[in-house]
Amino acid sequence: MKPPRPRAPRTTITALAAIVAVSVTMVGLRQAVETAAPSTVTIVDPQAPGDALATGDASVGADSVGSTTIPGSPAHPPPSRAPGGGLGFPTSPGLVGSGTGSGPGAETGSGAGTGDGSGTGGLGAGSGPTASPSGTSSAGAGAGPGSLIWNGKPTGGQSKFATLDCAKPGSLAIENDLQYGPIWVFDKPAGDDRCGAHGIAVDKTKYDFRDDSTYYIGWWSKFSDTADNNADFQWQSYGAGTTQGSPFEISASGGHATVVQRQPGSSGQTVWRSPTALAAGTWHHYVIGIHTSDALTGGWIQLWYDGKLQSFDNGATQFACRTWDVGNDPKWGEYGAQGNAAIDYVYAPKVGTSYASVVD
Repeated sequence: MKPPRPRAPRTTITALAAIVAVSVTMVGLRQAVETAAPSTVTIVDPQAPGDALATGDASVGADSVGSTTIPGSPAHPPPSRAPGGGLGFPTSPGLVGSGTGSGPGAETGSGAGTGDGSGTGGLGAGSGPTASPSGTSSAGAGAGPGSLIWNGKPTGGQSKFATLDCAKPGSLAIENDLQYGPIWVFDKPAGDDRCGAHGIAVDKTKYDFRDDSTYYIGWWSKFSDTADNNADFQWQSYGAGTTQGSPFEISASGGHATVVQRQPGSSGQTVWRSPTALAAGTWHHYVIGIHTSDALTGGWIQLWYDGKLQSFDNGATQFACRTWDVGNDPKWGEYGAQGNAAIDYVYAPKVGTSYASVVD
């Protein structure tokens, strides 16, 4: 008779049963995850804040024009979107992290890029077999929240500006507006040709704008008179050897707000006209995006008027031009219309590195 086979200890059998139970449970969980709808994150086009666009194919990161739904966690911030390139999640204020997405080809490529929150981030190289060899820069109002460089609310008085240009009897004063509270009041009497302030002071030190940089400038404005003038806002040139005077300015002409752009040696061309006529005493909101460059078409400007991104006369929302002279500063106030008394009211002027940072 053969000796009896040794019996496994009870503790070993119990352990094996537990392992089998865990394996079955994991299989069930995997099947449930695969069949469940993924959580989603929605990408909003920064070119038109608040406007949702069409939904794209989440599974391949399709380059649809608009709001694309991708698998992810709602805890993540909305990613920036670069058509044909990677999708980058902001990793810190004003920055865009790396991400993956599909190129125009049939295969999925990956892209990694950085941004400065100014709408220039999102560059990435496609690595799929048939993906585009390079990603496309995401343009618009800033991929991340950006940062506020200067808050020009009247708290602190005229020291918020670097230089005043308002000879007596003209004046720059602070008044209390019924709608907005403290506002700037640039009062130009008849017979004078200007009353303004240019340059900004941060911690009472003049801020130096730079070439090859991107800025956003926002403010509210209303006028006592809508007669034709030279400018209500200027991106003014300063320094020896300037050739543009003002690369661009906003002025009143024919009862409308206009943008006049000036290349070196030219008298300027009107490249935008407000869709509705100006009315005395009516507030309007402006945001101007500027990429500075001393190349003839190396820079660009963008304009949001009353919260809507505008198209210039050439149909583009970004107008390519020379935006940097020897040195440039923003200038608010009334210029021209020498025969008329005119008051320019300005509320909440701001300078930052993204659209979001200067909207009030």
